[in-house]
Amino acid sequence: MDCDILVIGSGGAGLVAACAARRAGARVSLVTKSLAGLANCTAYAGGGFTLPYGNVSPEEHRSKTLEIGRFINIPHMLDALSGEAREKVPALAEFGVSIDLNDGHASVARYGLDALLGGTGMTLPLVEYARKSGVTIIEHTIVTGLFAEGSRITGVRAFSTESGAFSSIAARAVIVATGGAGRLYSRTDNPVRTTGDGFGLLAELGLPFIDMEFVQFYPMGFAEPDFPVWMIGLEWSDVASITNAKGEQFLRALWRQWGINNGREANAYTRDRSSIAIAREWSKGGEVLLHVEEAPPASWQTPRGKMIRKMFPPQRAPEDGPIRVKPVEHYFSGGAYVGPDCSTEAQGLFASGEVTGGTDGANRIGGNALSMITVFGFRAQQAALEYARSRPAASVPDDHPKDRLARTWSSNVSGPTPGQVKKEINAIGDDKLAVVRTARGLEQALSGLCEIESRLGEIRAGTPEEILEAYEAQNLITTGKMVARAALERQESRGVHFREDFPEENPGWAKHIEIRSRDGNLATTTFPA
Repeated sequence: MDCDILVIGSGGAGLVAACAARRAGARVSLVTKSLAGLANCTAYAGGGFTLPYGNVSPEEHRSKTLEIGRFINIPHMLDALSGEAREKVPALAEFGVSIDLNDGHASVARYGLDALLGGTGMTLPLVEYARKSGVTIIEHTIVTGLFAEGSRITGVRAFSTESGAFSSIAARAVIVATGGAGRLYSRTDNPVRTTGDGFGLLAELGLPFIDMEFVQFYPMGFAEPDFPVWMIGLEWSDVASITNAKGEQFLRALWRQWGINNGREANAYTRDRSSIAIAREWSKGGEVLLHVEEAPPASWQTPRGKMIRKMFPPQRAPEDGPIRVKPVEHYFSGGAYVGPDCSTEAQGLFASGEVTGGTDGANRIGGNALSMITVFGFRAQQAALEYARSRPAASVPDDHPKDRLARTWSSNVSGPTPGQVKKEINAIGDDKLAVVRTARGLEQALSGLCEIESRLGEIRAGTPEEILEAYEAQNLITTGKMVARAALERQESRGVHFREDFPEENPGWAKHIEIRSRDGNLATTTFPA
C-alpha cells in the first residue's frame, strides 16, 4: 500500500491535516488505533477553543498565553497560534464543523454527542468529510515503526489488532499526530489508548524533544472509591465550596492572592497553581473536599451538572455530603521539537498537536489545545504536501525489527502480561512523576522504569490486543523516562512542574531542556527561551 501523505492519529490535529491534504488533491491515508474521531483527547475535550476573536486581539492572546506559559513558549509556535487561530478555527466550517464564535472563545460542544464528548462536535464532522472525500482510514491499527532511507522517512510499519497481521505502508510524507501519554498515570482523564506512541516513534529516531517535564494535571477529579477517574471543572467551586481537612477554603484564598475572581477564571488561567495547591494538601496527609451538597438544584440541570451526576454510583447521591477530589493528569505541554512548519529533523516527517512541545511553555491556557491542533494541523499538511509533491514515490521493506520482538512476546508462556507491566508503570507515574516531585523520587522513577524496560522482552502477549498493549507499554516507558530525566534536570518550580526541593521559580531557568535518545541513553541540553 502507498500514499502521498500518511497521517498517524485521528484526533483533531490528524483529522484537520488529513482533510486539508485530501482537499488539496493528495492521496491520503490515516491510521488510528481505535475508531476514527472517537477514542482520543479531542473527542473527550469540552469542545471549547480559546483564540483571538472579536474584541480579543492576537497581541492580547499572545501576551496571556506567554504569561500563563511562564514566559518560555517557543516564539515561532506562539506567533503561529496567536496569529492564525482567528482565521483557521472558523475555517473548520469548510469541513462541515459547526462552530459557535464569541469574543475570545469558540465552541463545538453543543454539536457533540453529549457533555462528556463535547469535542466530537469537531472530530465526527471531520471524519465524515475525510471518508466522503476519499481519505483511506485504517482503524484498529498501531504504527510500530518508521522506515527510513538515509535521513528520509519513506513509510511505516503497522500492526492490526483485527487481523493480527503486520503491514507496510509507503508514503512520500508522514505526519505524526498521536496526542500525548496520559496513560503513564492511572489517574488521568485521557482515553485508554493515549499511550505516547508518537513519543516512542520519534524518540527511536533520536529526534529532539523539549519541555517534557511539563505535564499538566487538571486540579480536581473524583478521588472516591467506585467513582470514575474523571475531572470536575473548577467552575463548580462557584456553587460548591472546596475545603481542606481543617475546613478551610484554602483554594479560594489563594485565588484572591493571584487576582482570580472565580472558578471559571481559575479554570482558564491557574490550572497549574491550583493543582499544586490541592496536591500539597494531600501530600501533607490531609484531603481535599468538594461540597457538592451545597450546589443548588439548577446547577445539576446544566449539561455539565447532568454529566457529573451520572458519575455518582447508585449508592451515593450528591446530597449525601462532600466528595474527595485530587488532581488528574490532563495534557502534555512538552513533546517533539518541530520547526514553524511542523517539520522534524527527519526529511518527510512532520508532527502536529499534543505530540509536539513548545507552544504552551510551562503551562497551557484552557481552550488553547483545540486552537493549537487546528492551526498546526493546517500547517503540517501544507508543509507535508509541498514536500510530497517534490519527491518520488517511496518504497518500504516487508519486515521491521519490532516484528521479530512481537514474535518473541507471542512465544513466551511464563512472563508478565502487558496489563501487569502497565500497572507497574502507572505505580511509578502516580507516585514519582505526578504533581509534587523531588530529586529522590525522580531518580527512583528513572531506575524503576529502566528496570521494567530490561524485562520487556519477557512479556507474554499471545493475542493481537496483548501485542498492541505490549507496544503501548514500551512507549509509556520511553515517555516516562523523558519526563523523569527532564524534571530532574529542571531544579526549580515553573508552571505545572513543581519540585518540593526547589519550590520557587528561578529566573535563571527561563530556558528549555532538550532531550533525545542516543545509543540507548537520554542526553539533555538547555537553550534560552
